[in-house]
Amino acid sequence: MSLQMVTVSNSMALIQPGFSLMNFDGRVFFFGQKGWPKRSCPTGVFHFDVKHNHLKLKPAVFSKDSCYLPPLRYPATCVFRSSVESEKQQYIIHGGKTPNNELSDKIYVMSVVGKNNKKVTFRCTEKDLVGDVPEARYGHSIDVVYSRGKSMGVLFGGRSYIPSAQRTTEKWNSVADCLPHVFLVDFEFGCSTSYL
Repeated sequence: MSLQMVTVSNSMALIQPGFSLMNFDGRVFFFGQKGWPKRSCPTGVFHFDVKHNHLKLKPAVFSKDSCYLPPLRYPATCVFRSSVESEKQQYIIHGGKTPNNELSDKIYVMSVVGKNNKKVTFRCTEKDLVGDVPEARYGHSIDVVYSRGKSMGVLFGGRSYIPSAQRTTEKWNSVADCLPHVFLVDFEFGCSTSYL
């Protein structure tokens, strides 16, 4: 394995701290940026196209039945398969900072619904949770554990704005570490349980 420098051919200003990379069948996608100029790609999901040591960012395409996926910075992301043997790959996306610097508490499931040589079409769905729902946060971790034919999401860590009752004008956007809870999330049934 070797590292090589690449030249960014277009939209260098789109690459900002807090982005995520997702690998769908060997194609790498860049997620969590400002969006394409003139809003032709408001989700901020781009295909990383590297040819002859030049990097081009190509806006991703979403199906008509997709929900809106905001360009989140510093979200928790992980690969999810319904079973260890399953070939169908999805990404779970939780939390992160929105373009307005608000924190998200939503969970999105992103999957490929169509592909050809030129483009990949994604579907994004928002997953509602019941039970102990994790608070809005960023900079945290999520992963999926598989055991005995079942899967469970594990979410922990991160930072969040201090509670509104403790905010003052000077400290309105102050952040603090989230409580040391570990959330177990059943993506099939949409249930979440926290453990201290």
